[in-house]
Amino acid sequence: MRYFVQYHKAADMGTYKPPDSGFIVLTNKRSEPRQGDRVSLVMGKGSPCRYSLCCSFVVDSVQRRATGRFRKQVLGSTGKHFTPFIPLNDMSWLPDLKRECGNFGFGPHHIKNHALINALEHAALP
Repeated sequence: MRYFVQYHKAADMGTYKPPDSGFIVLTNKRSEPRQGDRVSLVMGKGSPCRYSLCCSFVVDSVQRRATGRFRKQVLGSTGKHFTPFIPLNDMSWLPDLKRECGNFGFGPHHIKNHALINALEHAALP
């Protein structure tokens, strides 16, 4: 299983709202998760930007979209939506995550740093 972080910029896309069922992230990027990979969605909102972990899920499929702004959708059925979202700004590892993800500019970004993967998983624990 590979681990990906997808960024959701609230200023461009509105505040993240979980779908009625399952999980979905939209992208135009070539680097994409595959079935069995894990995706965590991080939202940035406001100025100065406040980062939050919104959900984490296992990918069931990646599908092309015929219409809309984004060409692909990454879908999952197993995971967790965090209510409330988990604040990340006070996490000591957030600067490292941002650096690893190119300041969240690369779409779904494959995280290879095991310490960051562990930190994200730990942040998601109740």
